[in-house]
Amino acid sequence: MTDNPYAKYISEQAKSVAYRGSILREETYEFDVVDDEVKRFVSNVSKMGLKAKVVNMKGPGGDNPVVSISGKPDQVLKAVRKLYDPDIDKSELEQFYKVK
Repeated sequence: MTDNPYAKYISEQAKSVAYRGSILREETYEFDVVDDEVKRFVSNVSKMGLKAKVVNMKGPGGDNPVVSISGKPDQVLKAVRKLYDPDIDKSELEQFYKVK
């Protein structure tokens, strides 16, 4: 590393921006929800400060509605654990439910 104080400052700022960007980014995930539960699910997700909407009322999973949830990954994970699957982990959420 250089002894140049300006270069050191720029390096620290770049790390800070990258860190903030990873915290602030929002991602979108999609879930099949039982038809009887879809309105309550969307309402409860919205009450947790996340964006939720029905994407398709007749989705591919047994014609169950597909619900899209958008927000910070950690907040989405918390909501999904509370409202959908208490055993889901972060890697499973990213691999199977994240909209690419």
